[in-house]
Amino acid sequence: MSGYIGSTPVPQATQHRESFTCTEGQTTFNTAGYTAQFVDVYLNGSHLSPADFTATNGSDVVLGVAASADDVCDIISYTPFEIADQTFTGNTIMTNGDNTAQLTLISTDADASVGPFLDLYRNSSSPADNDIAGKIQFNSRNDNTQDVIYSEIYITTPDVSDGSEDGQLHIDTMVAGTSRSRVKLTPSETVFNENSVDLDFRVESDGIDNMLFVNGGTNQVSIGGDVNGAAALHVVANHTAAVSNSATMLANTTFSVNGNNGEGSDTLRIGPDSVGNGSYFIEVSNSTGGAAYQLLLNPINGGSVGINTLTPENTFHVKAAVNGDYAGKFEHDGNAPYGIEIDFSNSSPDSASREFLFCHDATESKCIIHSTGNITNRNNSYTGISDVKLKENIVDANSQWDDLKALRVRNFSFKSAELDAPNMIGLIAQEVEAAGMNGLVDETPDRDDDMQELDTITKNVKYSILYMKAIKALQEAMTRIETLEAKVTVLEG
Repeated sequence: MSGYIGSTPVPQATQHRESFTCTEGQTTFNTAGYTAQFVDVYLNGSHLSPADFTATNGSDVVLGVAASADDVCDIISYTPFEIADQTFTGNTIMTNGDNTAQLTLISTDADASVGPFLDLYRNSSSPADNDIAGKIQFNSRNDNTQDVIYSEIYITTPDVSDGSEDGQLHIDTMVAGTSRSRVKLTPSETVFNENSVDLDFRVESDGIDNMLFVNGGTNQVSIGGDVNGAAALHVVANHTAAVSNSATMLANTTFSVNGNNGEGSDTLRIGPDSVGNGSYFIEVSNSTGGAAYQLLLNPINGGSVGINTLTPENTFHVKAAVNGDYAGKFEHDGNAPYGIEIDFSNSSPDSASREFLFCHDATESKCIIHSTGNITNRNNSYTGISDVKLKENIVDANSQWDDLKALRVRNFSFKSAELDAPNMIGLIAQEVEAAGMNGLVDETPDRDDDMQELDTITKNVKYSILYMKAIKALQEAMTRIETLEAKVTVLEG
């Protein structure tokens, strides 16, 4: 094995020597093959210059001046090879006395997706979990002329099972004379500083040296440049000298966001409530108004949510700040009271004059649902979808005369005090069904106090359909009256 030294460098090559005894006037010598430009020619022991011969077709060497009889022509060719094509046994050491690369990988493949690559192959006859598949070490000496592995990169195989193979990348460096795991990429996680020593993790941004800072000694995390925060998590953003905002996570307690807008100090806190019942709050406070609970989450009490109350009594509990105020309001962004207003609690919730929900136009309320359950429509208008374009199979309705005659209109009162009203008038659902008009009755499941469905049901009458039946029956009555009037007119004539 030799290295060719010429105008075209060859890192590694194999050498082939052929010797020819010349005939008188011979110029061409047919060789076993060579790589063009990598040929040495000797005539009677004298090294010929490349200008004295031609070697271009890979087989023939042609002298510029014909040889004499019995001259000896020695042709030495060099065939370059790739290291990847070779097999080395034992330790192969490449020594270089200058600062040039000792090993260079060159790819001449035209495929842009393929470049030079180094393949570390552990060819084990008995592979096992956690084998080291390959390792790159960086060695140097210390000031006591001792060889030290200052850093190493290696791959292990946590699982070598067929079909479930796992690979694990390790990057270790020397820290204070001890090798430490700095980065480890496992099949399930990425770990920094696995040895849990006092090693910090820092990420710079454009202009901030410690945009993200993990203090390995104090077990604190800082975001935004301030590495001196007292909390486990400290976030700060400095917009100007006069305006700053920060967030702090106090150990095992409360998350706080503090802001300074030049007018006062505002704080947002998230943490356990002061009552100590397992609830958590979102609290907003300022320098003048003090603290105010805006939202409370109570995972202990059935996962309930309270707004403006520390003791939510239901899954969702909204409490008005002042008795008589609206507990919920959806309003158009304008001066006029557009939208929907909901009042869950007021000074006289059972009063017919109190509104539970009402809808506005630009000037007044148009539809009101009262606390008693009564509904007021200011326009006295109730509509249903009735456009002919939406309907088909249109025919005259059957006679409703007998159906309406079969109905029993009753006076009654409800058993429940919440629904109690004297001298109520209406129908009994079961009696409507008994009269053969099941289409006027539907059913809804009963619910408990937690709004969970029960096995029982409550029957309801579809009065809106009954109105249509009444119109049809009224038309029939009008027709009969008109017929009778005509007969009377004839008799009186």
